[in-house]
Amino acid sequence: SLPLWDLAYNTREWIPRIAGAGAAATALVMLWRYCRDRRRLQGVYPVEDSPLVGEALEKCGVRAWVYTCDTIPSPMAVGVLGPRILLPASMDFENRELVGHILTHEAMHIRRRDNLLKLLMAAALCLHWYNPLVWLMARELCRDVESACDEAALAVLGEGEREPYARSLVRAAVPGLPGGLFASAFSPSEVERRVKGVLAYRKRGLLALTASAVLILTAATAFATVGQTFFDSELGSWCGAGDYIA
Repeated sequence: SLPLWDLAYNTREWIPRIAGAGAAATALVMLWRYCRDRRRLQGVYPVEDSPLVGEALEKCGVRAWVYTCDTIPSPMAVGVLGPRILLPASMDFENRELVGHILTHEAMHIRRRDNLLKLLMAAALCLHWYNPLVWLMARELCRDVESACDEAALAVLGEGEREPYARSLVRAAVPGLPGGLFASAFSPSEVERRVKGVLAYRKRGLLALTASAVLILTAATAFATVGQTFFDSELGSWCGAGDYIA
């Protein structure tokens, strides 16, 4: 058997190699997922000369191309340097309220540079792939990003739009989308959580925002160092979810 000091030396030698291999494997899996999702983006058509689109983006102070796509189930903002908004071709474009709310939300993702934030999050996951707390932090970050965009959208639309905005989220929900770390913001469980947050929304003052920022930074530092139903009965009855399920 190896002497204790030789065993300790070999362990110190192999740990960096294992960590590096894990980081490379995690990065390759994420790159594969990205390439797979990009290949699925087919049937993309620009939305041109739409006053509704121009008005929504101008209100948010955002410049971006807007497209419809045949192969996506829910809206999304893509790209870091050249951001674009993709809307599913199956969306009810006759519903101006729905389209306006969804565009405002996606424009806020671009304005807040959330795709860059998620890129940095992916890098952190690659480096700390062995730390379950970092994966938990990433999941909570994705949820907080959506909630923050909902609040930012309501700040533009006005508090009086809370209930119409919540109903738009319900209409945009897609049954069958998965939950978890890479969940769509329009999966049933995520929409249910977001609707509850929207209905409880109140415009916060500077003190509350400062306290929230301190709490988030503290939690992020701590993390870095160390079967669903569509909607529950109460929420479903409030928004008439059954009318919007295909």
